[in-house]
Amino acid sequence: MGKEGGDFDDDMSALRIMHAILEVMQWAGAALPGGDASSGWGVAHMKRKLSLAAGGVLEEKWDHCPISPGDFSAGAGWKGRNMQIAEVVALHVRFADNPVETVELLTTEHLMQVESGRGAGARRALESHPSLSSATLPVWYRVLHEELGREWDGIVAEALALQRGRTRADPSKVEALAQRSAGAVKACSRLVQIVKLHESKLAVQAAAVKHAGRFIELFMKSLAFWEDHWNEHKERFTGMVKELQKGTRLLQVICCEGKSRKERVMVTKVPGLKRTLERFIFRMKAFFHGTDLVNNFWMGNLKHKNLRGEEVASQAEPGYSDEEEGEEEEGEGEEEDGPNSADEADN
Repeated sequence: MGKEGGDFDDDMSALRIMHAILEVMQWAGAALPGGDASSGWGVAHMKRKLSLAAGGVLEEKWDHCPISPGDFSAGAGWKGRNMQIAEVVALHVRFADNPVETVELLTTEHLMQVESGRGAGARRALESHPSLSSATLPVWYRVLHEELGREWDGIVAEALALQRGRTRADPSKVEALAQRSAGAVKACSRLVQIVKLHESKLAVQAAAVKHAGRFIELFMKSLAFWEDHWNEHKERFTGMVKELQKGTRLLQVICCEGKSRKERVMVTKVPGLKRTLERFIFRMKAFFHGTDLVNNFWMGNLKHKNLRGEEVASQAEPGYSDEEEGEEEEGEGEEEDGPNSADEADN
């Protein structure tokens, strides 16, 4: 599958058949006494096989079988196949051995290599992944956020279940969950950084606002778990907050720029994200004031910068009208929080 000379439609059909077989295997595993969707015979092997097969499809050019007959231009194999790209990227990530690590790997090693701007260079696909170019980046970006969100939902649900348990949680389970949480935060932060590299792509900004905002909401929901395990995991949690701050600062910039440009796709999303970011600031302040790191916590003023890192005057950012936002909120895009954040506020 994904081999040169193959047929795109045949390979897509093969992927869908493999996915259907996997779903049957998962159903059979869940139907066993005491079983679950991951306990069926060969489920792990089939997941890995499906993920690798999907990855192979994404790495093939398919120029020999374009969607438009007779179109043999460079990159023609993936032209007009955004829906298929979304489907295959989702299969590749979801059924990987470690979906969160896969999201981070694809982001840092591939999405960050996509050329920005305009012209032939920007349209050129990656040599390693012909399905990934400036034109298809928004599709990849959205799907990676969605798949990370699926994993993050599960991680937070597990954390809350452990926190609500009547007996002391198994330390090995807590450690594994803490590691997965830190990995998810790192992956989310890396994804948000992509916005800075492709500031002109509104679809990328809109996806970041939607999915990163929800990620932060769930992060705040999991704070009770970290309160219970603060003594063992204070350094890891502090590192997670610092990592997440890298993303929240960019999201603050997106809010300000979205206000000034007033693009329709952003107008409805930015107010909710602003409220989430403000809650994050004050929830972190309250959290650290209840720990032994209270003296390490600072709230500093951020310089107003655009996505290119250039300083801009704050008064140049007009606010939304009352009809658009409902009410004006305090601390708009200027304050950030976290351990030692005063040292980093102007970075």
